[in-house]
Formats: sequence, structure tokens, C-alpha cells
Amino acid sequence: MTTAPHSLQGRGHAVVIGASVTGLITARVLADHFERVTVLDQDTLPDSPVPRRGVPQASHVHNLMARGCQLFEQLFPGLIAELESHGALTFDYGENTRLLFQGRLLPRFRSGVRSVASSRALLEWCMQGRLRALPRLSVRTGTSVTRLHGEKGGRVRGVVLKEGASTDAEQMLEADLVVDASGRGSHAPQWLQALGRALPPEQLIRPGLTYATRWYRVPRNRQVERFGDWVIIGTSPEFPGTPYSGAVCRVEGEQMIATLLGSGNHPMPTDDAGFLALAREIPLPAIAELIQDAEPLSPVHTFRGAINRWRHYEQVAHWPEGLVVLGDAACVFNPAYGQGMTVAGLSALLLDESLRQGDAGMCHTFQKRLAELHQVPWGMVRGDDTLWELGDKATRVQRLTNQVQRQIVGSLFYSDAGTRRFLEVMHMLRSPESMLDKEGLVQVGRGVVSRLARELPPSLRPAWL
Repeated sequence: MTTAPHSLQGRGHAVVIGASVTGLITARVLADHFERVTVLDQDTLPDSPVPRRGVPQASHVHNLMARGCQLFEQLFPGLIAELESHGALTFDYGENTRLLFQGRLLPRFRSGVRSVASSRALLEWCMQGRLRALPRLSVRTGTSVTRLHGEKGGRVRGVVLKEGASTDAEQMLEADLVVDASGRGSHAPQWLQALGRALPPEQLIRPGLTYATRWYRVPRNRQVERFGDWVIIGTSPEFPGTPYSGAVCRVEGEQMIATLLGSGNHPMPTDDAGFLALAREIPLPAIAELIQDAEPLSPVHTFRGAINRWRHYEQVAHWPEGLVVLGDAACVFNPAYGQGMTVAGLSALLLDESLRQGDAGMCHTFQKRLAELHQVPWGMVRGDDTLWELGDKATRVQRLTNQVQRQIVGSLFYSDAGTRRFLEVMHMLRSPESMLDKEGLVQVGRGVVSRLARELPPSLRPAWL
């Protein structure tokens, strides 16, 4: 990237609120546009790749999708190799996984859909190290932002902050652009109200999702060896009869993370025996088989209240220039779908494009373009999660629509080509509409024929099955 012409208040200083994945990748983009970039975070960032207090979900399985890998490598050249040097695993999502969808194991084949498996802490730590090497960028930790600095009805000119938990003294930090990347705990709605703006309209879907996670040492026994060269083994919930799902993911240091999920407000265990008992209820026995004799490396971590929430900042009238809200602060997705970090990368590139265009209403224009970006991932989570939220109150039309969509997707799993298309959509390499383009319909049709033919008596089945 090359530095763009200055057009946003001289582009002298940008402030990013939040040093999680979204904040870090956004700061990387801003370093190409501003003379100085400051990242603010309440935490003290660790000197090693360990989970921190400000990211309570960091201990659970994280999935950087194939599109996300491409974006992160584009913005941090050599990042994937650095992750590998610390023990992260790059792998093919068709060849090195055992995935159960709709009661069917996906075929194992070389799909070309490649990802990297690491802990969330390792990914953030490597990104932090690269940002610290940039002369234009600084990170201030132990710092909380209390409000935006600006006049009512005017532009944002910085932030007001406190340093340390033991002081009430406030400081003002001026900036030409403030980016709120503070995540699901963002105070942007209240900050906007203080500047005389209305609250953004919200969409909220509560699937009643709870996580329970435990870390293990990867065992060396026949149970593990028979699964072959695997990196992820997992399944998804099926409304309404299968509320529990889970995944085991290998990460650096010969460790593996087992995350169990309950949808529809189903209870989750917090003790050793309950964790293993629930793993045995999941309709993919490999999960329980992997962990039953493995050495535990952590207690059971839980995370409750995972939701989908879309704050429509693009609809706020008279949006203040000098302010951008993105990442989970704008739209948070059910983390079971693994979209968050990839959407963060796409949002950062969108901000880069908006800054290069540099029109007078850049910030409001960006929020509108960001809303368009959110349409696809929101559509991918809306159907199933709405059903889990409604439960018995789901209408017949909603249930039927969900069944039709599942039949279409499930028909892709009867061939390598169809499964590859599904994986490409899941990893945001293709749009969901591509499953219904000409080639997609051919794959769906072949799957339907295969499924029907398999229900025939063996003597009547075609020889190609």
C-alpha cells in the first residue's frame, strides 16, 4: 500500500479504540493514511500469546476462514508463515477435517479451501508484534475511553480518556479520525446521544447460545491415529432436535481445543464429568473419543449470551464526521459461524478504499458501505438462529423455509465439486447466491438424484453410486 493524499482534516492523527483483532487490522490500514496512529485498550497486552481478560471468548475455538487468511496475509505479509513458526497448522478444509452437517459426514478430498489453525491469543500476539514495528503507530494500554470529544451537532475531534483504574482524572486526546473497534461492549450509541444524535436502530437475534471449552494435550493413541491427518473435527446444531454441537481443533504446541455449544438456552456443563458426558451426546462420536483419554490443560471455560446484533449506524441522521464504527461494535455475529475475524478484515479493506476516495462525507459513506458488507454474513446466520430464538413459536412458513434451504445445501454434499462449492460459500470465497447459479444448480441436481438413488434397494441402484 502507498500513502493516500491527505483529505480528512490533514490526516495527522487517527485513534483506534480496542486492540483486539478488529482494532489491530484497522490500525494497520490507518498507518497507510495517517501520520500517526494510536491504539487504545483497557487491558495490559501480554508479552506472550496467552488469553487476556478483555477478550473473554479467546479461550474457545476460533476459525479464521480462507478469505480471512487471504486478507490478513495481504495486510500483514508473512503472517501465516510466522504463525506456522510458532506451531500453527495450515490445512485444507476438505482434506484435513471431519465435518458432520445434517447428519452426513462431508467427503474428504483436497478442496483448495485453505485455512490456518491457531489460538486466538497467538494470532493477536503476532499481529501486535508487527504493528509495534511500524514507526507511525503506538499502543496505549490500561486506558479507557469515557466519551467522544466534539461539539453537539459537529464533528468528532478526538476522545476523552482515563489511564489506570485508580484515577478519575480525564485527558483529552485529539484526533482527525476516531475508529470504534471496541467490540460488543461498545458505548458508541451513548456517545452519539451525548453529541445530539439519535440512537441507531438495532436488529437483535438471540439464539440462546452458550459455549463450554476445555484445552487438552493432543493424545498419541490409536483413537487419534485412525482419524488420519486431521486439524478440525466438528458438527453443527440441527433445529429443533439437535441443540448441541461441538468441535475439536488442533492448535500450536501439540494442543487441541474442544468447544461444545448449546443452542436454544440449553444448559452447559462447568465440571469435568459433565463436559465429557455432553461430548458423548453430540452426534459425532469422534469428539468424545478424542478427549476422553486426553490430558486436560485447562478448566472448563464457559461463555454465555452469544447473540447477533446489528446496529444500523448508516441510518443515523447527520452522522458526525471524524467517527467510524466497525467490527463487533457495529455488527456482532453468533461466533459459532466463525465469520467475525474475516468480516473484520473485509471491513478494514473497505475503510482503506473509503479513505483513498476521500470525499467530504467519507465517514457516513463508509457506514453505508459497511452495512452493505454486513448483508451477506447476516443473511447466513439469520435463518437458523431465528428458529432457535423462537423455538416452539416458529411459524410453519419459517420451518418450511429452513427445511428447503437445508435440502438445497445438503444436496451439495454428495460430490466433491458440490462440497467444494459449499466450503467456498462458508469461507466467504463465494456469495451464497452462487449455490443457485447454473453450476450450483447442476451440483444440487446431481445431489438430489444421488440421494434418491441411494434410497432404492441395492439391486436397483445405479452402478455409479
